[in-house]
Amino acid sequence: MGWNITSKSGRNLFKFVSVIVPLLPTFALIIFNGIQMETLSTKNTIIDRNFKQLQNAISISVLVSKLQDERYNMGFRTLSNTKAEAVDLDELTDLEEDFGATDTAISNLVPWRSEIPLKVFASQVRFQIRIDDLRESVKEGQGQIDDILGFYNAVTDALLSQYSAEVRAFSGSNTWKTVVVYKNVLRAIDNIGINALYVLKYYLKGKLNEKEMIQYLKTQVLSKEYLNQASNFSPLIRKNLRMIQTGSNYRNLFEM
Repeated sequence: MGWNITSKSGRNLFKFVSVIVPLLPTFALIIFNGIQMETLSTKNTIIDRNFKQLQNAISISVLVSKLQDERYNMGFRTLSNTKAEAVDLDELTDLEEDFGATDTAISNLVPWRSEIPLKVFASQVRFQIRIDDLRESVKEGQGQIDDILGFYNAVTDALLSQYSAEVRAFSGSNTWKTVVVYKNVLRAIDNIGINALYVLKYYLKGKLNEKEMIQYLKTQVLSKEYLNQASNFSPLIRKNLRMIQTGSNYRNLFEM
């Protein structure tokens, strides 16, 4: 036996259905919007966190770049001091400008990466004191190329390893390829910079010992390998490399 619409229970059911059923789409929309808002909020939190992680990683790469510039100019100044016919070095290498740029990058490395397994990274103050001591020795003409290479090679390698570890979090994201390309380019530049100093040392001193020759060849091979890896991920890098390699300067270099 069905419900009697004229009964009290039937009338109550009719009122309930008449009020609630038209509101069901509204309730569904409210629930759906709530779920969407929660999803968007979660996505925004993830994006904000990833953006901050990317900014932190970029601050490492900026410091690496400044240290690479400083390493070359410090090495050039030191090696040129041993050359009798050396020209006015202050006109060739503006070390104070390099120092200022590096110091700014050191200050901007926040948070400081004390977890890097080198004693010099124990604190920002300790790092600054060590690099200032090395700078002072070079400005006073007492710097040694081995000390310069030893310090800058160690800290740039440690920073690049830290950079690689931090950008690993972006694996699978839209920015992953760009981050990988940038990392390989930084590694290539680092090896090119070291390689250039060995070339300069050979030119000014006339020889490299066996250990230096091995490092020269190693950095040359690694720089090419990192550039090849970068070009595999980036058509733009591949195009620019081909443009350089087909240029007259590049050809003249290999014809010497």
